[in-house]
Amino acid sequence: MIKKITIAILALTLLSSALVATVIFMSTRDVNRLVEELSSDGDYSLNYIHPSGTHIIYVVYDLENVPELSTAIWRLKPFGQIDVEK
Repeated sequence: MIKKITIAILALTLLSSALVATVIFMSTRDVNRLVEELSSDGDYSLNYIHPSGTHIIYVVYDLENVPELSTAIWRLKPFGQIDVEK
């Protein structure tokens, strides 16, 4: 019985890790595209990833060398929406 529970927990851990990795990959791709459009020497760094009741999950990036913007927030729902903050 304990062996089955351990296997189930391991499987859930692997699935959640794969989900987080996929979300980070998609959000990084989209934020990179946004930064390249706004500034030729702009840069970004992952700040944190957080679950959300309304957006399922969102990822926050700090922006550098992007005129008048400091933060990009990528939301899974609606799919791939990016909001920026000054």
